[in-house]
Amino acid sequence: MSRYFYLSLPLLCLLIISCSSDDDISPNNPESAYELQSIDWRFNEENPEELISVELPEFYFKNESDSILPVSINPLEYLEGSSRFIFNDSLAFAEFNYPVHEISAPMDTFFLESTYARVQGRIQPVILQQETFNFAFSSNSSSTTEIPPNNELRAIYTLAMKKVYADFLITYKDANTGAIKTFDGVWEGYFYNNNTQVEFAMNEIE
Repeated sequence: MSRYFYLSLPLLCLLIISCSSDDDISPNNPESAYELQSIDWRFNEENPEELISVELPEFYFKNESDSILPVSINPLEYLEGSSRFIFNDSLAFAEFNYPVHEISAPMDTFFLESTYARVQGRIQPVILQQETFNFAFSSNSSSTTEIPPNNELRAIYTLAMKKVYADFLITYKDANTGAIKTFDGVWEGYFYNNNTQVEFAMNEIE
C-alpha cells in the first residue's frame, strides 16, 4: 500500500543594500584608502526574473527493523545560491584596488524601482570582479516523517528557484582625501523561491 503527501514549505524573503559615486583612483597609490560607502539598486528592464523548477534525485529510506524509524530531510542542504556582479567597466574595476566587502543583495525585484535606491536584506554576498560567489541557504526546509517497521520510503522534492537581475551602483570613498569612485553594472542572483513540493511514497517491504 502506498501513500502520497504534498507539502509546501515557506522560506524567507531576502533583499538588499545600495551604492553610488564618481572620481579617479590610482590603485597603486599606497596613500589611497577607499572604503565602501553604499550600494544602490534599481529594476533591470532587460532581464525579468527567471522562475526555475529543480527536481532533486529521489531520497530513499528502508526500515527493516521492528521499530519505527524517524527520518528528517532538508533538501536545501544540497543546493547553493549564487551572486555575480557584471561591471559595465570591468577593466576599471579590475584595476581598482578595492576592499573586499559583504553587502546585502536583492532576492526579489518587487521592491526595486526605475531609479536607484537602497533596500535592506539578509543575503550577504561578496563583491567580486566577474566571479560567482556561492552561499548556503540560511533557511531550514526540513520535513520529518516516521517509517513504520518493515517499510520503505521514497521522497521526491521539487524546489521552486529563481534568478534575479538588478542594476547596481557602488560608491567608494577615500578616507584620506574624500575622493569618490563609482562603479555600475548588472547583478545576477540565484535563490530558493519560497516553495517546495514533496511527494512521499510509503510501501511495505516485500
